[in-house]
Amino acid sequence: MPIHQFLQLMPARRQNDARITGKIPCRILAVLIIALACLQPPTLGQKRQKLEKGYREWLEHDVTYIITKDEKDAFLRLTTNEAREKFIEDFWEIRNPNPGSPSNSYKDEIYQRIAFADARFGIGSGMEGWRTDRGRAYITLGPPQQKQVFRNSANLYPIEIWFYGGANPALPPFFYVMFYQREGSGDYHFYSPYTDGPDKLATGVEAINSRTAALKMIRDSAGPEVARVSLSLLPDEPVDESTGIVSLESDVLLNSIKNLANLPVNRDEILRRRTLKETVSSRILLEGRNLDIVTFPARDSRGLTRLDYALRLHNPKDLSMTAESDGRYTYAIEVRVAVLGRDNQLIFTQEKKLTDSVTKARFDALKDKVFGYEGTLPLPPGKYRLDFQFTDWSQKAAYHTTRQVEIPALPKDGLVVPGVLPFLSAEPADPGLADLMPFTVGGVQFTPLADKDPVLGPRTNLQVMVQVWAPAKDPRQNLGKKLEVQYAFGRPAAPGSAKEIKEEVGTDQFDAAGSLATGKRLPLDQANGNYILTVSVNSPERASLISSAASATGRSASWMRHASGFAAHCNWIIPTRLPGRGLWTPTTQRRIMLQSSASILTLASRSTPIQRRSFESQPVW
Repeated sequence: MPIHQFLQLMPARRQNDARITGKIPCRILAVLIIALACLQPPTLGQKRQKLEKGYREWLEHDVTYIITKDEKDAFLRLTTNEAREKFIEDFWEIRNPNPGSPSNSYKDEIYQRIAFADARFGIGSGMEGWRTDRGRAYITLGPPQQKQVFRNSANLYPIEIWFYGGANPALPPFFYVMFYQREGSGDYHFYSPYTDGPDKLATGVEAINSRTAALKMIRDSAGPEVARVSLSLLPDEPVDESTGIVSLESDVLLNSIKNLANLPVNRDEILRRRTLKETVSSRILLEGRNLDIVTFPARDSRGLTRLDYALRLHNPKDLSMTAESDGRYTYAIEVRVAVLGRDNQLIFTQEKKLTDSVTKARFDALKDKVFGYEGTLPLPPGKYRLDFQFTDWSQKAAYHTTRQVEIPALPKDGLVVPGVLPFLSAEPADPGLADLMPFTVGGVQFTPLADKDPVLGPRTNLQVMVQVWAPAKDPRQNLGKKLEVQYAFGRPAAPGSAKEIKEEVGTDQFDAAGSLATGKRLPLDQANGNYILTVSVNSPERASLISSAASATGRSASWMRHASGFAAHCNWIIPTRLPGRGLWTPTTQRRIMLQSSASILTLASRSTPIQRRSFESQPVW
């Protein structure tokens, strides 16, 4: 029986003595099994040692919400303080966003969350803040991205709604957590749309046993969005506000949050990290010597920002391919990107695994080529540190490098050019996938150039693409207007060597969100040396309205080196699951990485027909 039909059989308000008979749905059973498993006593074979106060507090206070059941059992079986100290050291190290570093931002963050919870959530609860439901959520998930508080809304008990995005791979990408004061006093408790229901949030007698009346009270007092959240903690789950019938999806989410450390995804990840720590004997942490990274800020048609990144190894031998008994060759790699914010606090970690096998003929075609990977990171404006780690599981080796990036704020007026993307090739993007693919702008997917030491050869062309950001407006307001784009390319050590190319771009190419993409092919017929490319975009109309010329001009600069012996070839693309992709590059091709001081992060979006026409009409690619 479908869940929605099962729910129709349930009373609108469940009394304490209500009983459900019949076949229990699988998802309810799964939740019950998880809850019962946590209550199982230790087996007779497990010897529990009486812990000293410090170790007991570490286990039952410091890490109670983040330690797995397996780790807790293993810790309780230890017999010496020396072994316990070693266990605690390893516990934090395998969770360290920067393995091997003397500092551990994750550990620091957990203790800061505990301190915050004790200071903020214990007041009026009658218990320590970390023990409360809000404290548990805060320590487990971190601070919410958004929070709404309704303390004195008419006909409603006090409510808090926290919103999270990308909190943990084991959880939905976006969700709410709601807390409320039962009967209007005491501590705030987790709110369950199924177990509690909207009628538990309303104070009026009209709401008793009437979810529809309670929903009307919530809408009138706090707004339609709060009424919707009272039916589902998942923004993308359909709800029926006419009846107030809800599903069990929100309860599954709440149980996942309460048992987050023991969910299979997280347990497997901890086991993988522990295994890696024990088996990887060499971890290469030489910045830039094994990994090249290029980042590019982008903005989609909805106005959201992302960071596209490309990772490249230096040599074919940096990736091992193992010969199998069937004559095929296999590789297994993992790309891990930790995003850290202010004070090196971990925001989230993105991990992608690639495993594949190829025929002997394919291996012969790839063995002299280097491997790369491309992906995207959704981030709002701000300053971030990115820790990249490339792990080759066959060699049991990991290469590591970091980048500091800044996402510029979206303009309220004027123009912003967040970055310059040098690219090797470009092709029309599949409209159905354009929102998911890295380095896809204006309906075109670009293969970026990347190298630690940007190198170009003589008689070759440098192809670059830039995206211009402006305030969102109706595209019809841009008809008949122009932007002036200037490309300045020269050697800083040789005054007068710069070449300037100017062209006009119609502002009707801006999409509704205020983004425009354009580009140019620049001939490299100059002397060898180090060069800098500066791209400026100026709006004469804005300049006449704004007193500061800088506020009406967007700039972005990039470095490169011009030398002989460079040959350009197309990449060999290995199809992988979106949104990342693996790339094979001929070793004869030296890649260029133009590092922009401002790097942005966006969810790639579908381009408008105007944007696609703008690329097709230019002789750049």
